[in-house]
Amino acid sequence: NEAQKLLPEIQSARANARNAQAPQVAPELWREAEQARLAARTALTNGDFTEAKQLALKAKQKYDEATGHAPSSTPTP
Repeated sequence: NEAQKLLPEIQSARANARNAQAPQVAPELWREAEQARLAARTALTNGDFTEAKQLALKAKQKYDEATGHAPSSTPTP
């Protein structure tokens, strides 16, 4: 199902956010992403695929937002 297909994307977004120090620079977004990720996994386990997909998308969005708050390694002109 679609929710299961999103899991690798979430893991990738999570790894990118962690590498960008998101837990330190955007702790609130990181916390929201973690909560959504865990809730998505629970929903998937419970067979609620619609809810799992929505939560998975929310988690990915929050990880991406948190990554965007990290300082860039390339200087801004």
